[in-house]
Amino acid sequence: MLVPAKGPARRFPLKATTLASAPKGEPEDDRRSRRMRAFNPVFRDDISRLTQDSSALEDLADSFPGLLFALATGYATPARRRACIAAVELGAPLQRAAATLSLPWWLRKLPGHAFTHRITALPDNAEFSRSIVDLVPAEPERMGPWLWAIERGYRGCHWQFALWAARCLSKYNRGLKTLEGETDFRLLAAWAWHAGPGTHPSQRLLRKPWTETMGLRRAVDELGIWRRRMALAIALDDHPEPPWLREGSANGYDFVPLLTPEDFIRDSETMENCLDQFSDHLEDGASRIFSVRKKGRTVANLEISLHENEPSMPTIRQLRGRRNRKSRPEIWRATYAWLGSQPLTPRYMTVRRPDRSRAQRAAAELWGPYLRFLDAAGLSEEFATSVIGLKPASAKRVSKNEPSSSRAVVRTSQ
Repeated sequence: MLVPAKGPARRFPLKATTLASAPKGEPEDDRRSRRMRAFNPVFRDDISRLTQDSSALEDLADSFPGLLFALATGYATPARRRACIAAVELGAPLQRAAATLSLPWWLRKLPGHAFTHRITALPDNAEFSRSIVDLVPAEPERMGPWLWAIERGYRGCHWQFALWAARCLSKYNRGLKTLEGETDFRLLAAWAWHAGPGTHPSQRLLRKPWTETMGLRRAVDELGIWRRRMALAIALDDHPEPPWLREGSANGYDFVPLLTPEDFIRDSETMENCLDQFSDHLEDGASRIFSVRKKGRTVANLEISLHENEPSMPTIRQLRGRRNRKSRPEIWRATYAWLGSQPLTPRYMTVRRPDRSRAQRAAAELWGPYLRFLDAAGLSEEFATSVIGLKPASAKRVSKNEPSSSRAVVRTSQ
């Protein structure tokens, strides 16, 4: 299951009219109408205006719909578009005209209904172009999402991820059911980008990085784990005050508070539990997590929360052994002895209201390296506000690489 991002998740843009073959002796008006119907209704007016005085440009609807769509919807610079239009009207080879626009030649494989959104940048290297032509979906209604994923995968990560996404989306498989739309795909591209070189704090939260051989289902699972670890890091940063209870020992057991994401991840791996996915228990500041150790080895994890009937006092919410098994009676006795030795006063159990501005700063710092990467593609503010829920001011500050007043979110245990 994926952690829901803030803001509404949009579905992939779908469905346009399927291109029909040209009948013999087709009247001019019918031919023009058929050609316009081949494109998504959103863009038909743009295409109609461009082609109304040029039969050469209109003919592109049959010979190279992608080139016509790109010219009509503002692909590349105005100067390049003018040069491309001139080449088409002079009868230049279509491959040369596409090169004038810097439009990938492999797009010629796609019919008009495949173009359901404006395109701005697509991969065009030799390896990608050789591979992509065999991955075009057979079902017309799936070409739009497929092309959208290629472009967003390329702009939001790199061409290798775009090719991987095209391969995953080129045919039906069960893994597709786990993707909920554009928001999840953008997060998937962000997760894959973090598999690259670097030492960003958010990279250290990966359990398993993206690879080109990974299946979609596994990738979505790993994305979910990474997202919850990101949420854990932000929740811990939002509650920087010392734990309610002091580290201590009882009956030969040590009780050590978990304070950093690395602490949680280490105990999660040792105990084979989901402790690294515990952000929802920490966001309201009402729980603290301890590692119960015997001779330096973790034997249980303990969650201390507020007592149901006495909210100023602590209670044991969970005490679990490896793989969430029940803890032995002697561990329970030691836990009660340690808890009873604490100098408990109501002030220790005061729950501080979460500082949303601090959480925003922590999220901005954690996502900062990726947002600065997206800035070159013009996607940073959109991603920050609609996908991860940053306020516009925070998103703009991060994309401009302005310093943040918050400390590093992923802290190293002392």
